[in-house]
Amino acid sequence: MAAAPSSKPGAVHFWLIFFVMATLILLVTTIMFAKNHGEAVAVADAAKKEQSTAQGALTNTLADVEALKAGLGYNQADVGVGNPAPANTVRENLARDLTTLGMDLSAPTVTATLAAMRTRLDALNEENKQLKVSLQSEKDAFLASVTGANNRVDTFKTDKEKSEGDLTNLVKERDELVRQKDAEIAKWQQSYRTEQVEKEQIQDELSRKTKELSERIHLLNQIVDSQRQQLDELQNLSFDVPDGKVTTVDNTNGTVWLNLGRKDGLRTQVTFSVYGKTNKGIARGPEDIKAKIEVVEVSDISSIARIVEEDRDRPVGIGDVIFSPAWSAGLKEYFSFVGDGDLNGDGEMDAKDRKILKDQLTNAGAEIDVEITPDGLREPAEAKLTVQTKWLVVGDVGDPSKFVTDQAKLNQILAVQNQHKLLIQEAREHGVKIVSLKDFLTYLGWKPESRLYIPGSNTPFNLKSGSRRTGVNVTPGSGSSNDTKPKSFIKK
Repeated sequence: MAAAPSSKPGAVHFWLIFFVMATLILLVTTIMFAKNHGEAVAVADAAKKEQSTAQGALTNTLADVEALKAGLGYNQADVGVGNPAPANTVRENLARDLTTLGMDLSAPTVTATLAAMRTRLDALNEENKQLKVSLQSEKDAFLASVTGANNRVDTFKTDKEKSEGDLTNLVKERDELVRQKDAEIAKWQQSYRTEQVEKEQIQDELSRKTKELSERIHLLNQIVDSQRQQLDELQNLSFDVPDGKVTTVDNTNGTVWLNLGRKDGLRTQVTFSVYGKTNKGIARGPEDIKAKIEVVEVSDISSIARIVEEDRDRPVGIGDVIFSPAWSAGLKEYFSFVGDGDLNGDGEMDAKDRKILKDQLTNAGAEIDVEITPDGLREPAEAKLTVQTKWLVVGDVGDPSKFVTDQAKLNQILAVQNQHKLLIQEAREHGVKIVSLKDFLTYLGWKPESRLYIPGSNTPFNLKSGSRRTGVNVTPGSGSSNDTKPKSFIKK
């Protein structure tokens, strides 16, 4: 009898179960991996698309910036971010060109500057149109006079030719009438001489008219210049701005602290005029100036200056602004000079005074682009005022009536006055401000007896006669009222 089969699972069953389980696990793992991979691919595709869009926008923006730079005419790499704009950037060059090329019409924006220049140009065009109409009227009158004179001359020539023909015919026909014809010839000769006299009179009249027209044009130019000067005096406009301000005042020692330093290009011995923190404008007139100061010590971001002259009724205070036409942070100023002045107080106007002025300008970083020598020569010889010239400074141009017996000196003074006249005309043509040497020195903050205080020196510098300052606005620790040297807070 055969044995019955066993109902217990054997090895084949276990292997079959294991294989089925492994297959199920592998299938689940494969499905999950496929799902995660698909999501990762979708995220990567979205990121690439977003990057492509951003790259295109950046490319378009850069192209727009380059197109704008090309339209403005600048090729600097950086546009320039910040205020003020960094050096050698599009914004820095644009701001400089607006100030330089726009002159007294410059504005913070290109549109405003162009609008102001357009307005000025339209006004000048209208004025030029009116002058052309007046000139054309005078020309028409002149041509009419010439035409009338020519017509009379032609008439005379025709009459003369006819008379001479008649005379020839009469001589041929009747010899007995010679004396009568001679008389008639004499008559016509007299008429000819009369016509000649009239012609000369007409020519003299034309010359007189031409001279009158020239004098009238010259007079009109003088009237225009005079009215322009009167308008400038009435408006008394100034486009100069303060260079810095007073941050602290030590009235005991006569010193002030400024918000300018070495980083601004400031050096010792530079002088400034001081204005109130509320003022009607800078460099409008010497009466607005309340004090003069001289820099004696400079640090990176600040400096100390001594008060060399002060209006006792308007003492220097915190927040007052300072100005010097010769010194500008990061900018070289140009000036033109004609005439002399006694700067050192020795009663003479000589080379020493000119050297003092040149040294003062050089120390402030300024230059002289046109100078008239005492002999009336222009240096440089071919130099002229330009849009870079900030001011034309006029000193004493001499009095010819004092040297009528000294021909050499008289010729020098006349030459200087001629150059003075030419420079005045050039200044008005280029919109250059004209100031006297006295006012220029006042704006400069310069005083003949100014002497730089040298730190460490035991010799006190002199304050204004009789002044004894109180301790108003004194920085703590500045010293007693008997101390004559400014206390420095600047780190060496």
